[in-house]
Amino acid sequence: MEGLPLDWFVCAYGTGGTVKGVGQVLRTARPQTQILLCEPSNAPLLLSGVKTVYKSDGSITDESHPAFRPHLMQGWTPDFVPSMVEDATQVILGSDCATDAL
Repeated sequence: MEGLPLDWFVCAYGTGGTVKGVGQVLRTARPQTQILLCEPSNAPLLLSGVKTVYKSDGSITDESHPAFRPHLMQGWTPDFVPSMVEDATQVILGSDCATDAL
């Protein structure tokens, strides 16, 4: 739909590939587009501000993220913040990252 404005791009994060890839393109092609990254309200891993601890080999620790709670929609959020999501929120979204739940 070329020529039409794209006000918002809304997605869940999963592994982070979609938000990172689409976010990179949107920041260049349509910088006015707002990106909204969603997560379950009962498992606010990103909003908690607690980063996932990774081992030296890149794997995650054996413990779940302290803000993780199971969600009825399986696969929406893992029990850790994937490194690609952390990268996307820091590099692509940067200071535009929200710190409050909607």
